[in-house]
Amino acid sequence: MSKLIKKPILVPKGVEIHIDGNLVKVKGPKGEISKKFHPDAIIKYEKEKNEIWVFKKSDEKFHKALSGTVYRIIHNMVKGVVSPYKVELVVQGTGYRVRLEGRKLVFQVGYAHQPEFIVPDDIVAKVEGQNKIILEGPDKEKVGLVAAQIIRIKPPDIYKAKGIWYADKPLKLKAGKAVAKK
Repeated sequence: MSKLIKKPILVPKGVEIHIDGNLVKVKGPKGEISKKFHPDAIIKYEKEKNEIWVFKKSDEKFHKALSGTVYRIIHNMVKGVVSPYKVELVVQGTGYRVRLEGRKLVFQVGYAHQPEFIVPDDIVAKVEGQNKIILEGPDKEKVGLVAAQIIRIKPPDIYKAKGIWYADKPLKLKAGKAVAKK
């Protein structure tokens, strides 16, 4: 059983919660998010105490897992509308660079063409220098998804240290074939 559901999710001041069945809408100073959850999720909001409670429907394994997952997603929603989630990506390689044109990221990453990525409206993209991308948004899931889609444009090459990857996760380089024979 998830131990998380024994505690409430505390809602900070300035955040509005609207729960309609399994549809949860969270609105705060940095944005708003709405998500529809599984019909078996039981979500209650106590307005007087500013607390959200998540309950499990039964003691089945699925319902235990569902309650913990729903709790954590709602917690991330509340946290995201107060302070947005941030992901930093690095574009590295000889001649590799990225530029921002409105809502579009244009990459020079060794292809004959320049791949373009259109950033969704609720995600803020910034480019520092020519090789660092910063993505910010209230929805943790969407920020991570956009980062993964950008990395897919040019995945990191672990032999040559080229490509796009997360700035906080260092790239582990592998030795080449010539080094492995010795």
